[in-house]
Amino acid sequence: MDIVNQINIEQLLLAALTLTSAGVIGFWVKDIPVRLWEHIKRQCTTTLDITSAHNSFYNLMRFIEENYSGKNFRTFKLTNGKWGDNEITTIGIGYGGHFIKFERIFMHLNLTRNDSQGTSIDKETITITKLGRSRKEFEKFFRVISTDKEREKSLQIYRMDDYWYPMNQIPKRAMDTVFLENDKKRAILDTIDNFIKEEQWYLDNGIPYHLGILLYGKPGTGKSSLIKSIASHINYDIYYLPVSSLIKIENCMSTLPAKSIIVIEDIDCEKALHNRSNDEDSEERTKTIKQTSDTNNKNDSFSMINFSDVLNAIDGICSSHGRILLTTTNHIEKLDPALIRPGRIDLKIEVGYATTEIFNQFSRRFFNKEIDHGTKLKERLTCAELQNLLLQKKSFEDILKYAEYEMERHEYLKRIS
Repeated sequence: MDIVNQINIEQLLLAALTLTSAGVIGFWVKDIPVRLWEHIKRQCTTTLDITSAHNSFYNLMRFIEENYSGKNFRTFKLTNGKWGDNEITTIGIGYGGHFIKFERIFMHLNLTRNDSQGTSIDKETITITKLGRSRKEFEKFFRVISTDKEREKSLQIYRMDDYWYPMNQIPKRAMDTVFLENDKKRAILDTIDNFIKEEQWYLDNGIPYHLGILLYGKPGTGKSSLIKSIASHINYDIYYLPVSSLIKIENCMSTLPAKSIIVIEDIDCEKALHNRSNDEDSEERTKTIKQTSDTNNKNDSFSMINFSDVLNAIDGICSSHGRILLTTTNHIEKLDPALIRPGRIDLKIEVGYATTEIFNQFSRRFFNKEIDHGTKLKERLTCAELQNLLLQKKSFEDILKYAEYEMERHEYLKRIS
């Protein structure tokens, strides 16, 4: 009887071992087709990933919209403001897989949406797969989609969020459409042209290849227009850093592409950068607590801007090669001298109120007329005012009447002020 029981136990163990082995073998065997397919795909195809953090992503999406609009894609999504005019809503390919044919090559595109990590910016990835192991077709493909005739007439604007992302393109602006004294225009152009031309001199002498320009003056005098003209003159893209994002300036400077323009407008709006000698507690003034509203949970959150970090980011080791910093202020007297010293700011240009020279630039361009250099213009006349009158279709005579100095009115305003 013991022998029979022992035999039964051995049979049960053998059966259990057999079933276990069969299960393990079955588990691995079921993955063989998948693993085999993945191996074959890796050996026979080439894949390229592009994230929405790069301008190539938007070049590709624009190319698809312009060249495959008649193709019967099955999924779509609306896009507004990422590329093209902010007021135009376009329908582009949606999330999922799509096939396109480029010349004689079939490509599979797969658009996926990634975790936005609490930001308001969609983070997307497009994966392109083609047959063959050569990447030459990819290189040719992206040469084609990056060739944009309209791009030669426009500037690409980037804005800092968690990374530099493309906002839109704006038309280039010639320097002669900006109304500024000729000696100031020449100073700006000479400084920039010499900077670009002397790159090797900077390298040979161990000098950081950076340039800083500060434009200061009252609102409406044309500082932003001047920035567009400078960028157009040297054909550099504009990377816009809002004052509210100065907390990210170190990341901005370290991720800025070589030979580009970073713009910080109205820098005097950040109190942490004000003249520390004007404050009783100058040590505490090197840091400013900024309170912002957290739109997700409606709780208050705090961020700290360190004055020293801003200074080091501007001219420190993290700053990219060949970058040009263009910053504006309405109140240069508020800024700390350390912020605008030579080495950080190499050229300061006052963009002031309209003079007779500036008015004649304006009137020659739009009316082919001039005024006598003895003509006295009223105080605090801005180019924005002249442009506003032009948009109202005012005549040259009406604009001149508005711009001319009025003795009686001026004296009256002085008496009541």
